[in-house]
Order: sequence, then structure tokens, then C-alpha cells
Amino acid sequence: MWWGLQIPLDSFDMSLEPGSPAHFLGGAKPPWRMSGFMGDNDYPAAVIYEGPPGDL
Repeated sequence: MWWGLQIPLDSFDMSLEPGSPAHFLGGAKPPWRMSGFMGDNDYPAAVIYEGPPGDL
């Protein structure tokens, strides 16, 4: 069974700085990766996944 990222949302930090790649600042270790993008109405968003870097 796939469990996904099971850590409390307040236990890690991430950067969603516009114009910069989304990345973890602390609290999450490989193999977790994050890919950021701009959602509807220009809201920053991110997807967290396990595996090699890839494009969404």
C-alpha cells in the first residue's frame, strides 16, 4: 500500500519564492521532491512526490 508523505505539515519548511525553483528548506529528506507552479489566479502551489526530478 502506498502511504505518501506522512509528516505533519508544521514539521518541514519549504520555499515557494516566485521565479525560483520550489525546494525544501528543512525537515524533509530524500527521496521526497517538490515541484512548484502557479495555480489559478496566480496562487503559488506545489506538488510533493517521491522519485527522480521531473516536469509536471
